[in-house]
Amino acid sequence: MRNFYLQKSFTIILVFVFFSISMFSQTTYNIDDPEELTALSPTLGAGDTVILADGTYTSNERIKFSPITGTAALPITFRSATPGGVKFTGGLQMDIGGDYVVVDGFHWQGGYGASNFIQFRDGSTYANHSTIQNCAIDGLTVDPDDLEVGTSVKHRWIVLYGTYNTVINCSFMNKSNAGAIILVELQYNAENDPCALVGHTISNNYFYKYAKIDNTLSNSGDSETIRIGASGNQNVNSSTTVSNNYFVEADGENEIITNKSKNNKYINNTFRRCRGSL
Repeated sequence: MRNFYLQKSFTIILVFVFFSISMFSQTTYNIDDPEELTALSPTLGAGDTVILADGTYTSNERIKFSPITGTAALPITFRSATPGGVKFTGGLQMDIGGDYVVVDGFHWQGGYGASNFIQFRDGSTYANHSTIQNCAIDGLTVDPDDLEVGTSVKHRWIVLYGTYNTVINCSFMNKSNAGAIILVELQYNAENDPCALVGHTISNNYFYKYAKIDNTLSNSGDSETIRIGASGNQNVNSSTTVSNNYFVEADGENEIITNKSKNNKYINNTFRRCRGSL
């Protein structure tokens, strides 16, 4: 009888272990072309990691990272093989969609920008509880074919949609044309449920040398380093936290940070050699 109970208990343990492995299995995918990510994204499961091999990539395409199966305990990650070991020099653009996804450790160096360079949506699929971290964007420029007399072409580097997304431990350097470096876009929230919390976090980032935009040019008034909402979104409960960021020569326009929504927090931010204000 004793052996029967021991055998039964051992069987239950084996079933539990097998079930646990099945539920929480995680796969690592190694790729050597960033454009492979778009096709791979729909197949990714909770806890999976996609690693891009170190190197310099010249693609100027828009890639998509929008898996839908990430969880708080098991996010889905796209990262460089080593921090900073991947450099994008052609202006590679990115759409981040889905829930609990992480983009980690990439370096954008030069190349041409875009109106929404990295955005937290893939079409109508908005990102939630997702993060870009340990990345650098430096010196995106304007394609000469896009230049127009009397205007400063507007490129926004990071555009946050959805809810509870995070930009943390990133560097944004040497911006020379109009458009917010980080924009919290709230129009979707305003049209649906303006009372719902948005809850983004922008923390521990470095903003360096946003060149002052000539105020005689069109778009010059849309050159904030960080903008949260727009005038028409003032009743949206953004509840975004901007904390522990370091601004140096962030001179795009007189509004370094613009607050255009409700219940946002600005904590422990430092401004050096900046001609502007919050």
